[in-house]
Amino acid sequence: MDDDAHIAEIEKLEVRIEALAEEANACRKLILASRVALIIGCVWIVASIVGVMRMDALQLVTIFTLIIGGIVFFGSNKSTLEEKLAQLREAEAKRAELIGAIRLRIVH
Repeated sequence: MDDDAHIAEIEKLEVRIEALAEEANACRKLILASRVALIIGCVWIVASIVGVMRMDALQLVTIFTLIIGGIVFFGSNKSTLEEKLAQLREAEAKRAELIGAIRLRIVH
């Protein structure tokens, strides 16, 4: 592979690395949202059990939806984040390998 092909491949990897970083950031935000939903659901159910709030059927369904949805959403996005980070490390390693393969020229 010549230097021009290396440079073209590095440019493609840069775009991929940037996209993977954005996807990983989106997963982090969704993980945070799922944690917030889980915490809200737990606080709400404790407040209802203690008697701070009155609990009816709609509130009970909402509470369990927040708790179960938070758990499921957290797990789904956590595994997606781990996959994206693994792909990101792989792309960065490939980029470093290609950069190392380029013959550097001395510029005067």
